[in-house]
Amino acid sequence: MPDQRGGKGQSPAPKTPSETAVASTLRQAGAVHDINQMLAVIMGRAELLLMREGAGSSREDLEAIVLAAGDAASMIKRLQVGLPPGQRDGSAATVNLRDAVHAVSLMIRPGGTGRWTGPENDDTPGSWVFDPDVPADLFTSVPGQVVREVLSNLLVNALEVLPAGGRIRIAAAADGGRVCLSVTDNGPGLDKKVAERIFEPGFSSSGEEFRGVGLAGSRQLLKCFDGRLNLDSQQEIGARFVVDLPLVEGVPPDEVKKSSRDPEHESRPAGFPVLVVDDELVVREMLTDVLTELDCRVTSHRDAGSALEKFTPGEYGLALVDQSLPGRTGLELAALLREQDRSLVIVLITGWGHEELLARVDPAIVDQSATKPLEWSRLNEILDEGAGLYHRRRMAEDE
Repeated sequence: MPDQRGGKGQSPAPKTPSETAVASTLRQAGAVHDINQMLAVIMGRAELLLMREGAGSSREDLEAIVLAAGDAASMIKRLQVGLPPGQRDGSAATVNLRDAVHAVSLMIRPGGTGRWTGPENDDTPGSWVFDPDVPADLFTSVPGQVVREVLSNLLVNALEVLPAGGRIRIAAAADGGRVCLSVTDNGPGLDKKVAERIFEPGFSSSGEEFRGVGLAGSRQLLKCFDGRLNLDSQQEIGARFVVDLPLVEGVPPDEVKKSSRDPEHESRPAGFPVLVVDDELVVREMLTDVLTELDCRVTSHRDAGSALEKFTPGEYGLALVDQSLPGRTGLELAALLREQDRSLVIVLITGWGHEELLARVDPAIVDQSATKPLEWSRLNEILDEGAGLYHRRRMAEDE
């Protein structure tokens, strides 16, 4: 008879449902953390190459990598927090639709690595013609990542029915506070039965079960932002999908946004000293290389202990501190750094899911926070703002 008292050799008691759920949540959180770390490295390295790359096809490939990695990070966040990016904090986006269409044309290409051609090649066999007709003055409040995700799904579907070449046209027009963005291909089209089920979750015209999640997911995602996705059933040749989005009016058509890769950094002195504390070697190395390229003087450490051991007040202008450090957390390290140096600008770097933590951060200790993966434009902004704040603090100390 088995020993009922839990003696040696007895199998461990089965986990309760709550214990299983906690273990699953921890595994998921760990996976999300690791994926975000790798996306941060991909984006950082690609941005570093972009800074060194001139015009040409290689630059477009690098831009596609940065866009795709950034959008993947946003998708992961959506899976983790349960709401699309931009919806959680109620912030409104202002997205230029021409820019969104161009970005998708970089990320989604024929055969994965092929090149689009222009309308002048309409009659050329074996070519894929991309014909965008989107005015420069059309803006929407739907986040750019969401617009790109929906358009990417539509382009992928169109390319699947055009294996030997074809034409895809994206057109947009404003109408009564809305903007209609249509994606039309000259493929074989959809028969009536398929068209009736095209937005059913899991349905696929290929016959493969659970393959058709893109259109259903895109439609549901757009609903979160007052957007709609429909099939034009009156289309006689090919297929035409219509993306209906809220229009942002009053944005100047010739609005010029400063390039996120502008090499001028007038507000930041050359050799601006930056301290990086992150336990991931690949992230530390990436940040060191990118910051060095941005003309910063960088020192990095893997944990709070080594950073504190070699820290000298007045040596650094800005500290980039990861929250998830071994031993003392980033917040604990920030508090200790602040005790030693009142002028130091401290930026806490977190992963997804730290919204509640950031809401409790003492502004007297942490000056800014940022979420991984850090885009180049955001990092540049942090450096410029940090340098300005550090200068003002030092001036105040000298008075």
